[in-house]
Amino acid sequence: MTDRVLKPLGLGLAGLTLAALICMLTAPFREGNRHEEECQWNLRNIDRAKYFAALEHHLTNGAHVPMDWIVVYLDGILPKCPAGGVYHINPVGTPPLCSCGGKHVPVLEASPGEKGLQAP
Repeated sequence: MTDRVLKPLGLGLAGLTLAALICMLTAPFREGNRHEEECQWNLRNIDRAKYFAALEHHLTNGAHVPMDWIVVYLDGILPKCPAGGVYHINPVGTPPLCSCGGKHVPVLEASPGEKGLQAP
């Protein structure tokens, strides 16, 4: 029965086994990419929250923004890195970073904090 379905598709048992093996071997890489993308999203949101908190409190580049000011813009909770890293908020004008490194970095072209704040 299986041969009647798979043979017209050009797949035999070996082809099907090979396809399953490829899916199993690449799963950890897809999972890692998902963690990196979620971490980048979190860092972008943290940077935006830091930017808006700094604007509200009239802070300029290099100033430290207290965590309780930042979490107001993040629904009261600082997001966590899905890979278990620790977020470093950094001063105004410096993007936040993740301790995981690698591709766990903010996507700066979409981040308002990249340009920093201008003195009034």
